[in-house]
Formats: sequence, C-alpha cells, structure tokens
Amino acid sequence: MLGGREKIGQSNFDWQQQMLRKHARRTIGFGKYDKKEREYPDELYIREISIVDAGLGCALWDGGIILTRWIHKHLELFRGATVLELGAGCGLPGILTARVSRSTIMTDYMESIIDNIRYNIWLNSHLDDEDTEHAAEWLGRCCERASRAWAAGDIDAARAALEELPDDPAAAKLVLRAAVGRAAHGLFLDWEDCESVAIEPVDVIIGAELTYSLLNVSSLVRVVSRFLKPDGVFYEILSNDRDGVPEFVRQIGDAGFTVDAVPVPRELMGSYGTSPWTFQDVETYTCYTFRRTANPRWPRME
Repeated sequence: MLGGREKIGQSNFDWQQQMLRKHARRTIGFGKYDKKEREYPDELYIREISIVDAGLGCALWDGGIILTRWIHKHLELFRGATVLELGAGCGLPGILTARVSRSTIMTDYMESIIDNIRYNIWLNSHLDDEDTEHAAEWLGRCCERASRAWAAGDIDAARAALEELPDDPAAAKLVLRAAVGRAAHGLFLDWEDCESVAIEPVDVIIGAELTYSLLNVSSLVRVVSRFLKPDGVFYEILSNDRDGVPEFVRQIGDAGFTVDAVPVPRELMGSYGTSPWTFQDVETYTCYTFRRTANPRWPRME
C-alpha cells in the first residue's frame, strides 16, 4: 500500500482509524481568522477520503500545507503559467495556482485519488445561479469590458479586472472560483509509464514529499525531465528525514538540473491543521528549486 512511501523511523500513523473513516471536509484559511464571522479572509475547501480508497493520497499532509502557504504568498509567479502538480493527493496546492494559471493539471497514481481531486476542484469552483448573477452584476457595474468577457465565458479577461475592482470582495471570490473551474484538471499519471501520457511540457512543476524512498527516485527524475520545459522550474517541499532525498538530489543534478535548497521560512511552519489520525511527527522541511537554466521569471523558493 505504501508503494515505497515509507518514512525513516517508527511511524505513529493510525491505520485502523483512517480505514474506518469515510469523508471529511476541511477548510484551509489564509490570513487572520475572524472570530465574529467565523471565517478567514481567504479560504479553500478540501475533502479527505479513506486510506482504503486512496492510499496516502487520501488526506492533507504538512508538506502540502507548507507548499500551499508558499504559493499563496507568491501567487503572482503563477499568473498565466502552465502548471503540473505531481503526487497531488487532495489537490490543494494545484487548486490554488489555478486561480491565476493558464492551466493546472493535478496528477496522482490512483483513479480514486483523481476522482477526489476532481471533486475538490468542483468544491472550489462551483457557482450556482445566484453566484453567477452576483458576479455578473458586480462586473457590469464596475467594468463594461469585464462584464462582456464574463458573459462570453472569457474568465481570464474577467479575472484581469480584479485588481481594478476591489469594492466587492464577495464577487471577487466568485470570479476566482470560476477561474479554478476553467484552469484546473485532474489526471491519472503513472510515473513508470509517463511516456504514454499526453501532457505537454509545462512552465512549473510543483510537489510536496514526493521523494519518500529510494524506490521512486529514478522515476521521479524521468517525470520531471519529461514534463518540464527547458526554461521551467520545479518547486518542491521535502522533509529532511526521507531516505530518498539525498539520492534524488544527486540524480536530478546528474540530469542537468541546478539545485537550490533553503530551510522553510518560519512563517510557513506550524499550525497545519492536518488530520489528527496521521500523527505526523514534528519535522523540519526544506524548500527545493530545480532548474535546467536560469530564468528570472522563476526565483528561488525561499
């Protein structure tokens, strides 16, 4: 079941409890929590499922939370980019990039995980008729050009007006939800058979905790080499106690990538809110940036 995703040392992971659980919805917030309104200024919503159905891709993990926080802080980097998330699990980081990306493809190795990714895309993009009318009215009141774009289904043009139209945060969130629905996709990807998958090379690859052990190092290097543009970037968050990390860094360096590694900034650490049944140990994490060539558009992750 682990597929080589084991961790050094004794794990306190509660397999029995996770096998008994079905679905759980989680809210991931950004900014200061408003106790009166009982919400964050910005939120994403994720459904976790049973480990029986989805292996370790069933739930949110600390590394993925760190990656998502970093993306939220640097979201403009992803504007108009093509993005590929590897080992997406519940899809949280990729869903966030889809607010501004040209396209974001979230991949994993089990169809049940892909089904849940697609559900989570829907959870963060669905608009009912009242929502659609609210967003259309707001755009029409503020910007005729954006209103026409919304009516024509051109979400990119409507979204571009957001910076000019800050007077209705609720409507602005609706436009971002529509952007996720346009840009985000879930797709099955077997790292051992990546050549058969019709994915065009992308600007950015993202991932967290992909290098669990020596068993998947070579295949991950092949996947990154296959799907990343020559001038693109691979951003990854890794725990410092995974036994495959040193070998992955060596092999991807041999494949022609430069490696930049810096400790995760303190403000991105802690208070992860991940499921208590995972009993995740207190760990240290590193930000990794992998590039074939220097490109000022893609700064080092830090």
